[in-house]
Amino acid sequence: MKVRSVAMDSSLTAIAIANPEGYITYVNSAFVKLWDFFNEEEVLGKSVRDLGTSGKTITLVINELFSRGSWAGELSCRRKDRTEFHVHLSASLVMDETGKTICIMGSFRIYQGIKKQNR
Repeated sequence: MKVRSVAMDSSLTAIAIANPEGYITYVNSAFVKLWDFFNEEEVLGKSVRDLGTSGKTITLVINELFSRGSWAGELSCRRKDRTEFHVHLSASLVMDETGKTICIMGSFRIYQGIKKQNR
């Protein structure tokens, strides 16, 4: 468990964990940096809905996540200073041995899209 914790903490990929109700319980340093927070305490306890630019879109993602068990795609997000940026989110439900959802885990990468080359 200690190795997993250290690995997540030191990952270059932004990682967040939320409880089943959607409140953030863990973020790694890459997440803090990506959202331009000073430290993890600024984001712990916030709703995942506070991260995106559209609460409606986040609700659709959460609904899909709970119906399928995972979701991946592009999201428009807002940093602490309110600047907008786009991420690719890969999220999944984490279940216990009885199949009960114990948390939601998401990893985020800056989404830059595919650039066309000039010919």
